[in-house]
Amino acid sequence: MNKVNIMSLATVCGVLAQPTAMAEAFIQSPAPVVYRSDADGLSHEKLAEFTEQLSIGKSLVKYITENADNLYFNLIEMSADEARIALSATDIKNSQASEFFLRAFEIEINSASEKEGMPDFIVSEMKSYGRLIARSRSVVTRLNGYVKQLSHQPKTFESEINFDALRELASATSEKLSTKQFH
Repeated sequence: MNKVNIMSLATVCGVLAQPTAMAEAFIQSPAPVVYRSDADGLSHEKLAEFTEQLSIGKSLVKYITENADNLYFNLIEMSADEARIALSATDIKNSQASEFFLRAFEIEINSASEKEGMPDFIVSEMKSYGRLIARSRSVVTRLNGYVKQLSHQPKTFESEINFDALRELASATSEKLSTKQFH
């Protein structure tokens, strides 16, 4: 099984957020059109740096998504007991925090792309980045839900239900539904 520490997301927070911070710089100093000079102080190097940081952020989000997906599919292929044993050997117990980090990034990316004065191509790239983050959050949320199912034992209660009477009630209800005469 591919064991991944989802909490490692916390260590890449700065890298994931970097494209957002750089995109906001384009508001103060708009990105040049292809044929425009660098008179406004925004160089092609700054644009290249933004592209590089965005690429690094996207690859990290894809890495997190792939690993969370792999872990989820590996866990569901196991029996519940095997999955519990596998989870006890990982650091996934606190993975809900990674879901919150991803949600915070998603919100930040969306708000950055909606700011006034943001060039269209930056908005497009930031929205694409936001969709990747939303997909990753969805995968981590699914994994967290399954981990929660495995880690919380349901409560059982003693009951004195008469199962013969319950079967009779279910049969009578089924007959009533099949006749479609409810009154």
